[in-house]
Amino acid sequence: MAKKTKKEIIEWYDNPNFISNLMIVLIFSIIICSQSFAIGDNNSLQLFGSIINYNTVYILVLIYFLSLKTSMGKKYFNYLNLFVIFIYLVNTITSFLTVIQDFSLSTVLSFSIVFVLFILCSLMSSCSLTKTSGSTCLVLK
Repeated sequence: MAKKTKKEIIEWYDNPNFISNLMIVLIFSIIICSQSFAIGDNNSLQLFGSIINYNTVYILVLIYFLSLKTSMGKKYFNYLNLFVIFIYLVNTITSFLTVIQDFSLSTVLSFSIVFVLFILCSLMSSCSLTKTSGSTCLVLK
């Protein structure tokens, strides 16, 4: 009897069904709320096209969480994870290319080099970022 009552009392954050339902509702609400400015359009096909264009990644992740609810999604869970990782990889590459298109390649590369150097230096315990007389510099202690 003690095992049965222990099994029935599951916290909400330990319940995968509740978490996936929460993610479905959250992603669905993001999709709907992000298109609230387009409701004034008279053409519903235009509204649907706008939702598809601007929320492609959200829709694919929503399909991912909905498929986890089915037996086929549970069976092919690892393949679904690879699909989502691929989608995020493609999204990362296209976002990076958009940044390069908005700025120039030299600006992005110089920022990337400075950022990587800052991260590497900050990982060392004897390095800190200080501000001296209006300029910021890295100081080794």
